[in-house]
Amino acid sequence: MVFEGREYINRFMELNIWRAPTDNDAYARLEWKKAKYNEAYVRAYETDIIKLYDGVQISVKTSMSAASIQKILDAEVVWKIGCMGAIISSIHVIKDEEFPDLPRFGIRLFLDMKLENASYFGM
Repeated sequence: MVFEGREYINRFMELNIWRAPTDNDAYARLEWKKAKYNEAYVRAYETDIIKLYDGVQISVKTSMSAASIQKILDAEVVWKIGCMGAIISSIHVIKDEEFPDLPRFGIRLFLDMKLENASYFGM
């Protein structure tokens, strides 16, 4: 992502469902490994970019799968990027009920290490 000639995010943003199990996750750890959550990857099916009066909106229909297993979840992700560089995201996810509870659900952003002033407002 580039704003006013400066690169802010230097890698694709990605959904993330994995975290390292703790001692309290003894049973869940086996279920997570069986579901291959630690090998999950994202696949994008459709991307739409709309120019707004005050920025741009990027909508992505995507899924998350694990190798050799059906889709874990489907997601619709919408990013609104304002003229001043503010980013607002909304995510609608439908998880396949056959899979165990997710260890986590989050987004990974890979910010440029040269950034000196970044703010996060969210969950």
